[in-house]
Amino acid sequence: AGIEDHVGRIMRWPGGRWVIGLLALIILAAGGHYMRQGWTNEYRQHLRASRFTTRWNPVLKAGLIAHGIVVAVVGLLFLIAAWRADPQEAGGTGEAFSWLSDQAYGQIIVVGICLGLLGFSTFCFVNAAYRIVPKVAGPDVKSLAAMLMPRR
Repeated sequence: AGIEDHVGRIMRWPGGRWVIGLLALIILAAGGHYMRQGWTNEYRQHLRASRFTTRWNPVLKAGLIAHGIVVAVVGLLFLIAAWRADPQEAGGTGEAFSWLSDQAYGQIIVVGICLGLLGFSTFCFVNAAYRIVPKVAGPDVKSLAAMLMPRR
């Protein structure tokens, strides 16, 4: 059973469209969270500073923003499904890319997001390898945010 089947099943509940609409808003908020983390460099607070994380920081930033865009488009598709009462409008990442490619300059947008998602895969590796775990990290561990903070 695909996403559309599950959404359709929920939409048949009393108030099911509202449930899908609420779920859509939660997914949109998650996408916005990832985009904000990338845009404001918030993710840097949780990564250990190293030559690698410093050098690859722009790729990590682009990756988080691209991931946020894809998640937000999935949320948008769920919102459209709830609004139109059509579970076929909902979808996952595959449908998100199809929807994006149908927009003006869609092919360029999709290529850009795919490149950004390569950055997100790098972010996932870096997050696994360089994540600061507060209970384990010693006082000598410096975050990427502290390393890249402008000096006054």
